[in-house]
Amino acid sequence: MCCMTGHMLCVLLTLQLCMIVFWQLCPSYCSILANVVRLGVRDPPFMTPLIEQLLRKRNKLRRKGKTSQANTLAVKIKSLIV
Repeated sequence: MCCMTGHMLCVLLTLQLCMIVFWQLCPSYCSILANVVRLGVRDPPFMTPLIEQLLRKRNKLRRKGKTSQANTLAVKIKSLIV
């Protein structure tokens, strides 16, 4: 809601209120932002922060024995790489 209804509203609202509204409006996007992903010089060129995060999630699912969910995620990762 902040920054969408006009510039004056954003000026009047505090930064803290804007951040609260942002985090409430974008839960799926913010969950990606909350994770720290480090990419090094040895990583392949197709490796993006999103792919790195999805690979970590897939590996966690496989370690927990949730192979069907991990395989579904693997298909999504493959489509992002190719």
